[in-house]
Amino acid sequence: MNNQLSLFESGVYMSTNHDEVITDTLQVTSVLSKIYKQLNKNKPKRHSDILAVTRRLIKNDSIGKRNISLSSYQDSQNKKRSMYRLDEKATIILCTSLSGDTGDLLRSQFVDMFLMQKEELEAWRSGRKEVKKLTKHTNGSINEFIVYAESMRGSKYKGTPRYFNMFQKQINQVVIGLNSFNRDKLPKEYLLQINSLEDVLSESLITLMNAKLEYHKIAKLTLKAIRDISCLNMEDAKLVKYNMSATYRSSYSNGD
Repeated sequence: MNNQLSLFESGVYMSTNHDEVITDTLQVTSVLSKIYKQLNKNKPKRHSDILAVTRRLIKNDSIGKRNISLSSYQDSQNKKRSMYRLDEKATIILCTSLSGDTGDLLRSQFVDMFLMQKEELEAWRSGRKEVKKLTKHTNGSINEFIVYAESMRGSKYKGTPRYFNMFQKQINQVVIGLNSFNRDKLPKEYLLQINSLEDVLSESLITLMNAKLEYHKIAKLTLKAIRDISCLNMEDAKLVKYNMSATYRSSYSNGD
């Protein structure tokens, strides 16, 4: 028998807060059904069967409470049904409890899927760390701009801090279509977009302040740069960013 089955579309996923990789009994049932189909076996396990096995493993302490949590989903008839969310250890124990070739293949599939998703999680964490670092740098640039604007209007002018929220809202709108959201819950591709746009924001503010433009004009041009670059792919965006300084200097350094 050929035990080398193709890796199914991932049945594991990151938790909401991106703190771990998990799956659930519905996913286990789905992957197991595909294994039955590939092996031409009849009468695949139902979700109720997987729930029964899971509850037995919980009852005899084979699966600890820290490795599993009761949850729910809505079925095709919009009825609320029970399911369990499982970490990797609980999933492997559940797969191992299913005897025969199907149990071995199921365990193998989930080992591979957890490995792949954990790599994705590490990549996400790395990207989030880089975004936080750049955000700190960008916030410093915005603070410099606020000081710059206040120096033009006078130290008692209280309107300039609004630019801090305005710039961040513009980036948030471009990336996700909302004024605010929890970046810790964003996928990696969105974090990369934020990274690119905040880089543009910082570059634009510093370049235009060095050109001694009026602060209203700096804000207007920077917001436009964020909107314009969001329409480009990442490689084109890098070219625009690197050419930005020269373009702004040639256009505005003479007070045009």
